Order: sequence, then structure tokens, then C-alpha cells
Amino acid sequence: MNTLNDRDCEGILQEAEIFSYMTDDEIRNVISHEQRCTKGAIKILRGVIDTKALNIAFPLQIQKHHVGEGGFGHVSMHRELISKKDLSIKLIHNDMKSLDSFDIQTSADLLACRKVRRSIAHCLLGDTVAVYRGEGTLDGEAVECYDYIPGNNMDTYINCEDVEAEDRISISIDIATGLTEFHKKKLLYRDLSPKNIIITPSLENNKRRAVIIDFDLLTDVENYRHIVKSQSETMSRIRPPEAFARDFPELETDFEKFAFAYDAYTLGVTLVILFEGRIWVPKDDGNAISFNSTQYQQNPTVLYEDLTRAFKAKKELTVDLPDDIPQKIHDVTVGLLKLNWRERMSVLQAKVQLENIALK
Repeated sequence: MNTLNDRDCEGILQEAEIFSYMTDDEIRNVISHEQRCTKGAIKILRGVIDTKALNIAFPLQIQKHHVGEGGFGHVSMHRELISKKDLSIKLIHNDMKSLDSFDIQTSADLLACRKVRRSIAHCLLGDTVAVYRGEGTLDGEAVECYDYIPGNNMDTYINCEDVEAEDRISISIDIATGLTEFHKKKLLYRDLSPKNIIITPSLENNKRRAVIIDFDLLTDVENYRHIVKSQSETMSRIRPPEAFARDFPELETDFEKFAFAYDAYTLGVTLVILFEGRIWVPKDDGNAISFNSTQYQQNPTVLYEDLTRAFKAKKELTVDLPDDIPQKIHDVTVGLLKLNWRERMSVLQAKVQLENIALK
């Protein structure tokens, strides 16, 4: 996967800044003359790079009208005509007609998450995390932009192809690596699931790569402290039992571990899906119910309540993986799914163990 180096980015941003002082038609005239594009096919993306206080304007050309769905609307793919890179562009809901209205969030936490995303615009976090390019307006609509990642999401990939155990291990390492890059910057991803992981086509070494996309719930440790205190955590089915607990550590080092344990838990769930296993939730009567049961899918609150009861009763989730999956993979998933966050394996620990398994 080709990425731009810092020098390339500086040159591109300088050209985009020059374009910001021009009208849309003036930009179209320049681009159509230089690149022989049809003027009508060129759209102009305008925005601000917050970290540089830099106004920018990028000429775009539509490639695909629909490449996915995001939390705020559908996602299209455009060619950015300065760098020639493809961008995934996520539209905001129709009732959000401008960036000003996008600022007015019903939740202060979502607004804080938006600020965190702005802070990492154009930040390269490695090959396993998509590059977030920032916000802007396109055709009068508010949008967010990422580098486009070719491939299918993880669900589609494992359901449509015969995937070897070795490839699954390699993908699991990529996912853990991406989360580790966030944690190095004191960021929590909080939204890991198969739909937010793209598996790229085969690379030169005949291996695929897993790339984490879509940063809607990305936040920093300090904002997560506020989220936990205010009990305003976004409802989702893949979340650890402590995410909604009122009891959390006050010490900074302990709270950081508490926060990162969120991503560790969701990594555990995602790896079980990747290896086509099942998770069982213990019940008070001694039986267990599948994590993917219809009851839990329809009402995530019931799952959270069952997880909390299991934790208080000092019970653990049970993981079943296919017979051809190494026992050490099973051990990693169980470690990541510990209901007590203090006992849970960290993302970094899981990454190291998965890399050791891949070497054998």
C-alpha cells in the first residue's frame, strides 16, 4: 500500500492552499487544462487543516458513488487530482447541511471525538490504519475523508473465501498492530468489528493486509474518563462489561489500562469471528447462551446485564474455535475476553503472542 511521505504531503498541501484562494470554476479550468479532464466531472472539496490552520481546496473526480456505509451516511470514492490518491468520502446525514450544524452535537462526547479525529488528520499510523484526511464541504454537504482502502470488509472476506489458518493469524496481527498504534498516542478506537476492518487484495509477498477504517468513536484517554463518569458511552453490542460501570480507577496509570482494556475486549470478540469460533455467555442456571444469539442482537442491554452478572459471580466467557486452530490462538482469545479488566490481556501482549505463534 503506497503512502505519501512528509515531503510529498507538504507539496500537495501547498498546492491545495493556493487553490483555496480560487473559485471552483477557476480550479476546474486549471485542472481540466493540466490533466485534460472534463470540467463538469471535477468537484471541489474545501476545508481546513486544523493542526496547521491551513485553508485547502482539492479537486476531485468521482470513481464510485457507493463503496460502503458509515455512521453518518453513505461513503463514495473519489480520485484526488493533486496527489492522484483515491479517497473515501463519507457524507453527513441530510439534515446536517453545513459544518456549522455538524458542530451542534446532541452529545458533547461525539463532538470531543470529532476533535480527536481532527488532531490526527494526515497522521500516518502505519500500514494497518487508514489515513484520516479531515473534514470539509463537497457540493454544499459536510464530509469526512480517509484514504481509500481497496478490498472487502472482514465479514465478506471470511464468508466468501477459503482462508487458511496462517492467513487468519497474519490478519489478526495486523489488527492488533493497528490498535497498538492508537494506544501509543493515548487513543482508544472503541469500534472494532468486522465491518470496520478492510482486507486488502494480495500484496507483492502474496499476503493480504488488514486495515482499520472509520474512526467515528475514536477518542483519547481523558475524554474517555469523562464518558465513563457521565455514563454517556455509545450503546453497541461489542463492549466490555466495565464500559458502563460506575466504578473505575482514579489513578492515571490505572485508568489508562482500564481504557485500553476496552479495545482488548473488542479485539478478542473480533478474533473469535475471524477464526470462525463461538463465544458462550454463562447464565445463572449453569447453562450458557451464544454471544450471537438473537436475544442479544436485538437487545444489547441484556447481553451487558448477563456479562455483569457473570463477572460478579466470578465466571468467564467460554470460547470454541475449530479443531484446526492452534491452542495458543484459543488462549489469546480467552485472555482478551477476561471479564475483569485488570486480568485481561492487553492488545500489545496479544500482538506479541500472535507474532510468536506466526513464527512457529
